[in-house]
Amino acid sequence: MSENKVAIDPETIHSAITTWSGFVYQGKLALYHTLTLLGKDTNSDGCFLQLDSLDDFAILNHAGTCLSMHQIKAYKTLFYSVYKDDFEKLCNKATKVGCSDYSFHMAREIKDKSTADIEAAHPVMKVYKYSDGNHFCALNKIDDLLEQAIKVYYTSREPELAWKIQPDYLAITRNVLENIIQNKVIEIHQKVHLSQGSDNFNAYTETIPFQKFTDLLSENLVARASSKEYFLFLIKRDLNVYHQEFCVECGVDMDDPGRIKMYKYLCYINLLTDEELVKFMRRIIPQRKFVFNTIFDYKHNNTNTEEMKDAFFAALKQFRLIENLPDSPFGWKEAPTLFLIPTTISRPQDKAFHVCEAIIENVKETDLDLPYQTSNLITAQIDIPSVYGSLQNIILVADDEATEEPENNITRWKKISLTSIEQARTIIK
Repeated sequence: MSENKVAIDPETIHSAITTWSGFVYQGKLALYHTLTLLGKDTNSDGCFLQLDSLDDFAILNHAGTCLSMHQIKAYKTLFYSVYKDDFEKLCNKATKVGCSDYSFHMAREIKDKSTADIEAAHPVMKVYKYSDGNHFCALNKIDDLLEQAIKVYYTSREPELAWKIQPDYLAITRNVLENIIQNKVIEIHQKVHLSQGSDNFNAYTETIPFQKFTDLLSENLVARASSKEYFLFLIKRDLNVYHQEFCVECGVDMDDPGRIKMYKYLCYINLLTDEELVKFMRRIIPQRKFVFNTIFDYKHNNTNTEEMKDAFFAALKQFRLIENLPDSPFGWKEAPTLFLIPTTISRPQDKAFHVCEAIIENVKETDLDLPYQTSNLITAQIDIPSVYGSLQNIILVADDEATEEPENNITRWKKISLTSIEQARTIIK
C-alpha cells in the first residue's frame, strides 16, 4: 500500500453516496478487502475504510493518507473495449490523488484480453485477485468469499475458538459486519438530508475505523442473531440486493434518468425507520403475512427476488417518480379517488382468486393497513376489479362485517382492485 500524502479538498472529490447502492455489491467488496487486510496484517487494525469518495472505496491510514483505491464495475459485458475508458480515466484519477496502489474489481471475467495484458496496458492499475484465484467476483459469489475471509481472520486471530468458524456462525458474522457498512451509508444519507454537509464532504470525512470491525469480530454474536434489529437489517439488505440485481439485469435498457429514479427509491427504503420499514413491507406484500421473529419466519413470510424484480421494481421503473418522497404515502395519486400502490404480487392471471383469498385472510389476521385513499394494488399480471368482490360468493365474511368499524371494514376491499402494470399504464400519467 502506498503512503503518499496529498492535500485534498473534499468538495472537489465527487461522491454519489446518496445515490449509491450502498452495502450491496460495492459494500460487500469493501468489506471483503477490509477483512483480507485484517486477516493478513495486524498493523492494518489502525486503518480506515472510506466509501464512495476517492473511489468506490478506499483505505486510509490514521493520518488520512490514501493507502489504496478501488473501483468496481458490475457490467454484464465480457469484452475489454467496454472497460477501456474506465481503466484509463481511473488510472489518471489515482495519479492525481497521489495513490500508487489502485485496484479494479469486476463482476465478470473479460474474455478477449488476459489479466496480464490488461495490467500491461494500464500499468498504474491492478486487476483485483480474490482468494479463489479469480480476477473477478460474480454477485452471487461474494457472500461465500466474505465468509471465507472471516474464517481466515478467526483462524489467525482466535484459533482456540473453533466454534466461530462453523458455517452458521460465519453467516451471522458476515451479516453483522455488513450492517456496519449499511449503517454508515444511512448515517451519511441522513446528514446530507439534514443539510449537515454535502455529499462530497460527508463521504470523504465519514470513514469507518477498522477497529469497529475487529471489536465486533471479538464478540460472541449469537445473541445479536435473534434480535428484531438483526432481522430488520436482513430485510433491508435483501431489498438492496434485489434492487442491485434488477438494475444489473436491466443493463442498457435503463437510461441515466431511470437509474437516478431507481436509486432515489433505494435511498428512500434505506432511510426508513424500523417501524416505517415494517409498515412499508406489509403494504407491498399484502398477499402474505409478513412476520420475522425467527429465521423460519424470515425465510417463509417475506418477499423474494423474483417478486421484487418482476412486480415491485418493474412498476417503479415503468412509472414516474413518486412525488414528495418521503413525506407522502408510497404510491401514485392520479385523482381524489385514484391512488395506486406498487406490490410484489407477481402471480399470473389464472391465480387471481388465490391471491385475493390470501389478501383477505391476511387482512383478517394481521394489522395490515393501506392509505385510506388506496384504489389499486399494482401487480405484474393480474387484473381484478374488486379484491373482496371476487370472493364474496365463496368466503363468508359476515362476522367481519358485523364487528369491524366502518372505516376499517373488510368490505372496503370491494373498492380496491388488483391492476396489472400493463393496465396501470392507462391510469398513471
